[in-house]
Amino acid sequence: MVSDPTSRPADKPAPPPVSPRQFSTDALPPSDQFDAWRDHYRDVFDLNLAEPSRKAYPAEHVSWDLGGLTFTRASMPVGVERRWKHWSRPRIDDWILVAARRDKAHPGGPHVGFRSLYREFEGLGGDGEILTLFLPRDHFDKDAATFDGAPEQIPWNGMAAILADFLISLDQNLPSLSQGHIDGIASATKSLVTACISPTPEKLVQARDVLTRASFSRAQRIIRQHLYSPALGPEFLAQAAGLSRSTLYRVFASHGGVSSLITRERLNEAHRRLTSAGGPSAINALAYDLCFSDPSTFSRAFKRQFGYSPRDAIGLRT
Repeated sequence: MVSDPTSRPADKPAPPPVSPRQFSTDALPPSDQFDAWRDHYRDVFDLNLAEPSRKAYPAEHVSWDLGGLTFTRASMPVGVERRWKHWSRPRIDDWILVAARRDKAHPGGPHVGFRSLYREFEGLGGDGEILTLFLPRDHFDKDAATFDGAPEQIPWNGMAAILADFLISLDQNLPSLSQGHIDGIASATKSLVTACISPTPEKLVQARDVLTRASFSRAQRIIRQHLYSPALGPEFLAQAAGLSRSTLYRVFASHGGVSSLITRERLNEAHRRLTSAGGPSAINALAYDLCFSDPSTFSRAFKRQFGYSPRDAIGLRT
């Protein structure tokens, strides 16, 4: 998905990270917080609370400039419903890609929307976090007709999942990236969005590498969420990730295959638990919990991967 910063020679200091623009209501009196939040969005849409009597509204808006594109994260009180309406003659004529989720503790399956700020649009929601990518028309003029005709709710058929994971990955990685990475991030973002919203064969070829990395990242996250499930395997993973079996195998080809990666992730989880203070001492039970056929198979695989036995790993606890 979004690459981590590359290492640099010791004699060359790393460039400073990109600085976002931030706005927060935390320092304001509770009675002024929502009015300030509403005013912050005045150029895009009209915003109101479904329950006007609410007094406190702690919220934060973070904005990153990605070479003409803009990525934002809005964090708001979970479950507090808001009503919004695009201005009939907006000051901003962009498309926006939106991933809304209740909170960071439950990141799976966010709602993914795509629409033009030029259109009238009304909504109601109480999501705690909104990730938004603003896409200026002059960056996508060749695809304007397709973008304008795209559905407002992206179908959860693999493409929506990839887009959501990409936005989540941007949110997680942008704080550690420097200005030197921005051009690459902007180019990858344009390719991925265009391929997902306007998936012509040419666009898909252009975005193949980005799509492959995005698909792998999503599949890896699903693997880590289901390490203790006996159902975890190629068929389950393909269905959960919204990928065909052939695409899944292609995505994992450079990682030793689907089954090999699942085994490695399970062994990494076993290592984490065995070396953690207060972790389990019953190695056999852990082997079965992580869906190995028997403790001997688990111990042999563990030693091949780490160079020492599960019992030795317990001795590494601090």
